[in-house]
Amino acid sequence: MNVFKKIVGNLLSWQWTEDCFNWILMSGGKLASMLFLASGIWLSIYNSVKDFVIAILPQGMPQMLTYLSKVTFTALPEIILFLSALNTLDQIKLIRVSKKGSLQSRLAWTWTLLFGIPTLCFISYALFNIAGSLLSSQYTMPDGVVVLRGLTCFAYAVLIFIYSERGRKCFADEIECLQMTLIEKQTELESLANTHTIALEELRNSFVTLLEAKETELAVLQSTYEEEVFCLRDSHQRQLEDHLNTIDSLRNELHSTKGIAAKLSERASSLVLDDLASYPNFVREVVDTGLKTITVDFLSEVTGLSKRKIANAKLLRHSRNKDLIMVSSAIEWLRKQVPTTTILQIDDYMEA
Repeated sequence: MNVFKKIVGNLLSWQWTEDCFNWILMSGGKLASMLFLASGIWLSIYNSVKDFVIAILPQGMPQMLTYLSKVTFTALPEIILFLSALNTLDQIKLIRVSKKGSLQSRLAWTWTLLFGIPTLCFISYALFNIAGSLLSSQYTMPDGVVVLRGLTCFAYAVLIFIYSERGRKCFADEIECLQMTLIEKQTELESLANTHTIALEELRNSFVTLLEAKETELAVLQSTYEEEVFCLRDSHQRQLEDHLNTIDSLRNELHSTKGIAAKLSERASSLVLDDLASYPNFVREVVDTGLKTITVDFLSEVTGLSKRKIANAKLLRHSRNKDLIMVSSAIEWLRKQVPTTTILQIDDYMEA
């Protein structure tokens, strides 16, 4: 199903056209390098022993092969350009992964230069031809450029042959060592992953066990706490009810005490008034009106007592006006003027 989806996706996105074009360029580059080598060898043999070649080959074939060899050196350098650029990039990658100063590093630098110089030449030839073609529709490649293209192509074909047979093997040992190191690291990584997985599982199990124990302990503590809270709440409720009952009883006692005090106060007031019954004008003019201070003349007038007697009595004076007498002091003094039996009756009642 995944393969089908991938195929449909490539068809719909036209990815297959890009892959096909890349394959054509890579295959054409490899084929072009073999044709360059074969064409160079043919031209060298044909021009060296032309009579022998003409003698052993059918008539017209040497000329045809020579023409095809020239066409190969003239037309195919642009095709091999992409393969040479990729080979140069591969050597640059080997420089990065090789140990600095090692033989592999020096060889990688050497192959980078050997592949890089023809690649720059191919790029220069391609740009020169494209620029000439754009400038003039009658453009013809100069003979010098044709010769340089052919020599560069043949040199690159020889270089590819040497690299394929010997140069690539220079990195075989290092690549194998890197692969072994990679395998060892992968094995070590898998071992560490398994170890950490087991340790993580053990920690998880211990954590779950500890969590269950803590949950059980928490449940027990919660149950104990609820029981204690219930007991304390019940005890405090009973104590509160007792206190409320005590408060109610004290409140009742307070009300009864206040009633008794009020009755005593009323009785005392009535006794005081009874004591002052001999001075009705004083009661009416002073006590009932609520005066706090009176003069000596007014006290003498309402009581009928002489001013001299009042002056000789040790009555309490007002703090800021010594001519004024405090009514409370006058009441106490007038009570003492009543018969002794009345005073004794009042004191006995207050003590009761």
